[in-house]
Amino acid sequence: MAPYVASKHGVLGLTKVASADVARFGVRVNAVCPGPVETRMMRSLESQRNPADPRAVHDANSANTPTGRYATPEEVANAVMYLCSDLASDITGTHLVIDGGRSGSGGAPSGTRRFIEHPERSIRGLAGHHSMMPPDQPPFSQPRAARRVKASATVSLGE
Repeated sequence: MAPYVASKHGVLGLTKVASADVARFGVRVNAVCPGPVETRMMRSLESQRNPADPRAVHDANSANTPTGRYATPEEVANAVMYLCSDLASDITGTHLVIDGGRSGSGGAPSGTRRFIEHPERSIRGLAGHHSMMPPDQPPFSQPRAARRVKASATVSLGE
């Protein structure tokens, strides 16, 4: 598995470097990273993994995806069409994951994470804020002023 993972990270690195090299020429470089897709290739892999019952492998993989299913080839093609369109004219050097939430959930089975509403836990008092905190966890114990958070996001591949 290590060579496979290393090759995928190599593609992401090459995507970033290539995009920087050719952006000034109006060329965009992005990577599309699909998870399991309903294709003959997946059927073949499922059969290799469990020749007696490949459907059990399919069902287990689907159950470990938050959406509960594989992506379709059309969904992957639509993502590629978007990246090739003028709608994505300033998107370059990045990757788009199409895996039904699998990478974001750590492969947690669908239905094991529940979104619950806790108005008292909302950032800056935004009522109806959705939280992934378990329902048995007590609300914030800090005063409201101490809960103010500046939102920011950083994505890193360990550069």
